[in-house]
Amino acid sequence: MPEVKLVKADNIFNTIRNMLREGKCVRVTVTGMSMYPFLREGIDSVLLSDISFENLHRGDIALVHNNDGQYILHRVLRKSGNCIFMAGDSLKEVEGPINSDSIFAAVTAVWRGDKRIECTNMKWKLLSHLWLLMMPVRSIMLKIIRHIDKSWA
Repeated sequence: MPEVKLVKADNIFNTIRNMLREGKCVRVTVTGMSMYPFLREGIDSVLLSDISFENLHRGDIALVHNNDGQYILHRVLRKSGNCIFMAGDSLKEVEGPINSDSIFAAVTAVWRGDKRIECTNMKWKLLSHLWLLMMPVRSIMLKIIRHIDKSWA
């Protein structure tokens, strides 16, 4: 089994940014639980692609580099002027305004095991938009989903 090495985000994301600017896409493993249930830590991976602010829409998952120096992968809730507001799928707090200059990349595909799910897939888009609409009752929905996940394990 290959050795796993932990690398500071600044080091790896500078390389990723250069690759994105060259028109390449980069696949990374998801860390953190803020995007649960759509993205699962250590299980799912995402394909990052360069994106312009104009092509970013409600429901898209964007990677931003915030003012605190953190890299955050969350879902776009809305755009206002040249800023976005976003939130993690398991969170109620809205982050923003986030300036368009802080947008690093967008997720264009998700891997769940060997299965690749395109973010343009109609089922994915529908579920994403439904999840956004359920923001006021997410905490209840997450309890149900976590209970189902545990019972299937």
